[in-house]
Amino acid sequence: MNKTAVKDNPEPAQVRDQKDKYVLDNELFFIKDGSSYMIYSPLKGAIVRVNSAALRALKNINSGHPGKKFLNRMLSLGIIGPAGSQKDAVTVIDEKPRPQTSITLFPTTRCNLRCSYCFASGGDRSVDMSYETAVIAISHILEDCKRMKRIRLSFHGGGEPTMNMPLIRKVTRFVRMVSESSGINPSFSICTNGVFSEDNARWIAENINSVTLSMDGPRDLQDLQRPMRNGGSSFDNIMRTVSTFRELNKKLNVRTTVTANGVDRIKESILFFKNLGIVSTIQAEPVFECGRCLKMSICSPSPQVFLRNFLEARSYAISIGMNLHYSTGPLGEPKTYFCGALGHNFFVTPEGLVTSCLEIARLDDPRSAHFIYGRIRDGEVQIDTEKIALLRKRTVFNLKQCQDCFAKFSCAGDCPAKISYLNKDMYDTSNNSRCEINKGVVLDEMRTMLRERSGGEHE
Repeated sequence: MNKTAVKDNPEPAQVRDQKDKYVLDNELFFIKDGSSYMIYSPLKGAIVRVNSAALRALKNINSGHPGKKFLNRMLSLGIIGPAGSQKDAVTVIDEKPRPQTSITLFPTTRCNLRCSYCFASGGDRSVDMSYETAVIAISHILEDCKRMKRIRLSFHGGGEPTMNMPLIRKVTRFVRMVSESSGINPSFSICTNGVFSEDNARWIAENINSVTLSMDGPRDLQDLQRPMRNGGSSFDNIMRTVSTFRELNKKLNVRTTVTANGVDRIKESILFFKNLGIVSTIQAEPVFECGRCLKMSICSPSPQVFLRNFLEARSYAISIGMNLHYSTGPLGEPKTYFCGALGHNFFVTPEGLVTSCLEIARLDDPRSAHFIYGRIRDGEVQIDTEKIALLRKRTVFNLKQCQDCFAKFSCAGDCPAKISYLNKDMYDTSNNSRCEINKGVVLDEMRTMLRERSGGEHE
């Protein structure tokens, strides 16, 4: 990756004089990249590479004498527009509260693995969700589901969901029954470590639409970072599950965690997952140092090292027909908030707490004051709507340190749970090592877009 000096909006980029014929896009960034510049409009998904003369012409679009071709090009991309045509970003992105048709249940805190970096220290406690709790939680969203004719039920959590397989089967039957009688289209998903019986593997393959496998790669890496509860190998157990899924042609997504031990092996892991024959999409994230990894002295790779290896692995993945991605949003799909944790998710813990974040499921977590916004009590779901409203206020527009960042509509201030853990304040995005990764991933996507676009290298 070339060394890039980023200078966001080095001079006032918006022309407001009503006498002006054209105005620049409200959210426009000038990024020096080697001997040229990238002009990037995240809300329009527009990017163009220009030389210094073209950049000067753009900045002086009303007082200079830009060529007709250049002018028309900037107009077509939305980088400039007629005076009075530009809207504020908040009016461009429509993110009104949506009907609640999705629910995620955490069936248990129990786990058959002892992953060295588990954020929840899964398996250290033993609490199972009851069927009654699950039904009350699902019933809470049924009116929205009936109106929208859909429901998505997911199984996740700080333990291994399949350790409470009787609940998963029973709840799935309940949702199918309600859906059939109400004209609802149901879908089901699960995130799992893949260590369960062949009977459970066959049931999951036949009844769960989307399966995400948490796995870190080849045998030695997997067993080092994700051993069984007794310290033994988990690899062969997972491969038996993969074999069953392959027999039934059940496709898998993979979520892999990258530590300092495995950062130089992302590319190797991509090939390993491809050779399984049923994986096409992989999400790779650097480990966040919390939970069990603090006890196990598991370290995250430096941002520079992760970024370099991730970008190399992503190029390799594309070359072999695989999709490797990271948690920043793709160019052309701007977002104002990072994820559903900001007042949109409806996650229910085994104890019946309602949380917006997968990583925050216990009341003894200081962050629970913000992210746990309800609980099941006296046979009903009780929601603190004020907490939801406060969570939804955390948008990129309210993050002071993010305002001048070209990547702000791709990462939207990054993970609020991790930011809260680091700085005790989800609005304080300083001291976040992931910022360098986020910017680097977005820059790489911008360069790729320019390379792939015919005639798009220079204007």
